[in-house]
Amino acid sequence: MKYLLVFILLATKVLSQPVLNISTGFDKIIPGKSCAFVISTKNAYSLQQLLVDTSIHYTYQQSNLLYFYKEDYAEDIWLTFSITNTSNSFQPVVVELNNPFIDDIVFYNVKNDAVIDSNISGDEHPFNTRSILFRNPIYLLSLAPLDTHTVYFKFNADGRKIHLPIVLKSIPTFIEDTSAKDIQFGLYYGALLVLTIISLYLAYTLRDKVFLYFSIYIFFLLISQMCTSGISFGYLWPNMPYWNNRSITISMALTLLSALVFARSFIDNHHIKKWISLTLTIGMLLCLFCVVTALGNTRFLNTSMWLLYRLIPIIYALLIAIGGYVLIQKYKSARLFVPGFIFAAISIGGMSLYNIDQQADNAFTNSIVIYAVLLKCFLLSIALLDRLKIFKEEKEIAQALVIKQLEEINTYKESVNAQLEETIARKSKELIEKQNEVKRALISGEEKERKRVARELHDGMGSLLSTLRLNAEAIDLNGKNLNAYEAIAYQNVLEMIDKACTELRTISHNMLPSGIEHFGLSATLQSLIKQINHNKSIHFSLDTDGLEALHNQKIELHLYRIVMELVNNVVKHAKAKHASVQLYISDTSITIMVEDDGVGFASVKHEKSGIGLLSVQSRVEALNGKFQVDSRINHGTTISIEIPITL
Repeated sequence: MKYLLVFILLATKVLSQPVLNISTGFDKIIPGKSCAFVISTKNAYSLQQLLVDTSIHYTYQQSNLLYFYKEDYAEDIWLTFSITNTSNSFQPVVVELNNPFIDDIVFYNVKNDAVIDSNISGDEHPFNTRSILFRNPIYLLSLAPLDTHTVYFKFNADGRKIHLPIVLKSIPTFIEDTSAKDIQFGLYYGALLVLTIISLYLAYTLRDKVFLYFSIYIFFLLISQMCTSGISFGYLWPNMPYWNNRSITISMALTLLSALVFARSFIDNHHIKKWISLTLTIGMLLCLFCVVTALGNTRFLNTSMWLLYRLIPIIYALLIAIGGYVLIQKYKSARLFVPGFIFAAISIGGMSLYNIDQQADNAFTNSIVIYAVLLKCFLLSIALLDRLKIFKEEKEIAQALVIKQLEEINTYKESVNAQLEETIARKSKELIEKQNEVKRALISGEEKERKRVARELHDGMGSLLSTLRLNAEAIDLNGKNLNAYEAIAYQNVLEMIDKACTELRTISHNMLPSGIEHFGLSATLQSLIKQINHNKSIHFSLDTDGLEALHNQKIELHLYRIVMELVNNVVKHAKAKHASVQLYISDTSITIMVEDDGVGFASVKHEKSGIGLLSVQSRVEALNGKFQVDSRINHGTTISIEIPITL
């Protein structure tokens, strides 16, 4: 029987007529589309009871098919109808149950009160127990001309209300409808699978969790739709009837759960209010409850299914309301989120209500539902891309704002730095000026002290030495009072007194060069150089220019002190044979240069040099001048000084 359909399909594809020439014996049995909804009860009938017990009679339901009942309702639901071939030719008829989720289905084909064919299958039996391996339970009736067959179905759904859409078709019609539906399913599931893979790729490349949650949502939607069509039982778990019996409930609950998680990640934290977060969390917990209870026994499974079919439209309506709220709150990314879940509510949510309302079809495989789900997925995909675009635009705006703020900060920083530099330069200048004032005050005090000491030496020590000489000369006015030895000693004392007087005058003159007042700086310097050349082994040359234009004794005194200190430094340390002093005065500056051919010294030694050079450097800085030393070992020394003419 499993391969009978294939043989008959090939053999009768051309010969069979597309229109069924049959009679069911009842006006309300409609070939092509008939359905009954019945409630499972407790006691079971057998086929023999139905054939011989006249107290068992059948009645009509509003959904157009017949079922038997008795005062004591049976858990097994029996449904029967007769089919008569009214034509004069062989007529194969396909009986299709468009519901893949009936737990137990027992099929009997009865002719003249004899069972000529039977089959036991259903949701709780392996897939290969079906007479023909197809996503829905189908059965083949081979009707001879004017032949009558009676079909008996016994159904069991563990106490649930049974949805029984039964379709009678000719083989060509069945082939045509099945091919079209298979193509539709292939495109439908392929589109969902491609969308899942693309979303996973975007989640990986963009590192955005919302694409991951969307791919999970589409994946569970794909699985749930495969379950509702019966394809999953044949291809995914054909030998797992226990799981197949619960697969639709669990997969749809997981689809709802992933939809809620996706919605939570789609809306940014700024627009997620406490009531939104709480509502989504409650919805997730209810979905998890449906998953857990569906894994239990039949009673728990029925409870989970009852809750789930009512939860689906509520959750999709809730997602639409949340999307509308955040859209009102100017969350632009929700502008396609809302239409997407509107189509979800119309398709899946609406079909749940449609199913509960006992309509005569398997609503979840309806073409309208398929197209609505595809449109929903397409809109949600566009919503994700729109969200990404808006996020990118907002990020660019934020980055531009940050760059602008950074530029403003940098501008402010540069302004502050400029002000700080200006303040530091001003304060440094003021500090240097204060230091120079202190140095000038010290130099001025030093000069005053020099003058005082010079006067005291001249007036005190000079007078004392003069008196001492006069008294010494009185010892031996005519050279008669002393012997030869004493005369020599006496003469030495007089010479020492004269030498002391000379040294005293030199010291006094150096400390208070009165020649500057009387003869000017140039003559005083020439006198100094001449005296050094006379007394020392080193020879100095002096070159001056413009000194006559300088009429400031204070500056002249500073210049004299600087030159004298530098000359003394050469005499004491340079071990030179020749040296030169150059002093030039222009309109804006005074230039002093002292050169020698002595032993020189290293620059490090200059930094640790003695009091002489440090004193000169301090005096030059006090005059706001520049002091520079160029010296190398065994190559002499050149000291350059430049002092501004206006102090």
